[in-house]
Amino acid sequence: MISSRLFAPVTLAFLFGALDASAQCVVHELEKFAPPATLGADDQLGIDVSLSADVALLGAWADDDQGSNAGAAYVYRRIGGTFTEEAKLVAGDGVASDAFGFSVAVSGSVAVVSARLQDAAGTDAGAVYVLRYVGGAWLPDAKLVAGDAAAGDQFGYSVAIDGDVLVVGATRDDDGASNAGSAYVFRFDGIGWAQEAKLVASSPGFNDFFGWSVAVDGDVAIVGAVNADTATVFRRTAGVWGTEQVLTASDATGFDRFGYDVDVDGARAVVGAALASKAYVFDFGGASWSESAILVASDGLSSDAFGTSVALDGADMVVGARLDDDAGTSAGASYLFHLDGGVWGERVKQMASDGAAGDEFAT
Repeated sequence: MISSRLFAPVTLAFLFGALDASAQCVVHELEKFAPPATLGADDQLGIDVSLSADVALLGAWADDDQGSNAGAAYVYRRIGGTFTEEAKLVAGDGVASDAFGFSVAVSGSVAVVSARLQDAAGTDAGAVYVLRYVGGAWLPDAKLVAGDAAAGDQFGYSVAIDGDVLVVGATRDDDGASNAGSAYVFRFDGIGWAQEAKLVASSPGFNDFFGWSVAVDGDVAIVGAVNADTATVFRRTAGVWGTEQVLTASDATGFDRFGYDVDVDGARAVVGAALASKAYVFDFGGASWSESAILVASDGLSSDAFGTSVALDGADMVVGARLDDDAGTSAGASYLFHLDGGVWGERVKQMASDGAAGDEFAT
């Protein structure tokens, strides 16, 4: 899951392909997604992106079609090797300042789009929209709000989906402390989506922003709390979600923004720490999670924000550095790592072919 959280003036999305995973790995830019015909200035297309097989979903939270910053999301589908715009998604009840498209996720024929500032359950309480691809069209499936929604919660700050399981972060939920944050698990039962659990930190604190990032893989979910410098792993056992372990960095220095982004794949998880410009790998040994690697960019600076975004797939990992300056001040870059012989090695640094200052590529 490559996602983006804040300060992200991204305008387009890119797709890269890896030709091999050897030490001589070659990664080339497959294509730059063509801008939608309806794209407006400052729509923030690419604020968050998600990819599932041949379908890509791009958020554009500042789209103004339904009012200033009402938001939108775009679906692209790969046909004949090229990604082509398939649909523009907007909320059926969208209004100005909803920020629809701030966080997005797609899994198979299901797309999830958040509107973290939607007001139906209270001012800026937030909502999440689920759409399903049926008969050649993306149709509304559900509008979800937290069971205990309250004004200012920003439900939908982050979203992640895996099959019939959806996790939603609400960074400003006040359970335990003001803006401590929380996350919600929803499950599709074949008929509709129902809230299955509310996940909270073991020790919630003021302005922890638990729920800043979320990821899910089957019965395992991980939730980042950037101001607490923690990421918490939850596991569903016998139908009940429980806290399994709170992850922290072994070399934490304080306010590293550990938990800025998270991902999980089977028995492995990765946590980005954007202000430390590091990414941490954890492996599950059957009883507990242990830190197995700390990744840094070979040419990185502490100011690059390496760890802003992370994505994990088996033995391959991509880490974004949105403030890397190689292609211009804050143009951004991403790094591909591969696990070989128990060691994560940096294979290649990726930048947009037309990268420019301020792009914040890999946000």
